[in-house]
Amino acid sequence: MRKKFKVFYPKDYHDQTKAGAEYKPSGMLAMNKDGVFFEIVDRGWEGWSVYKLSEILYSYDVVWED
Repeated sequence: MRKKFKVFYPKDYHDQTKAGAEYKPSGMLAMNKDGVFFEIVDRGWEGWSVYKLSEILYSYDVVWED
């Protein structure tokens, strides 16, 4: 089952222009069955890169859409 969600920067983010704003990934966001979020980036001929979202953002907020 697919559920839609949005990821937001934490309110105490070091860049105050992004604090509390929606995170715009350079690729696609996905969640695995254990609830871990990943950012998947298509690198063209180099293939796919998969990063744990916690490696990109030290903290983040997730809002689930109905």
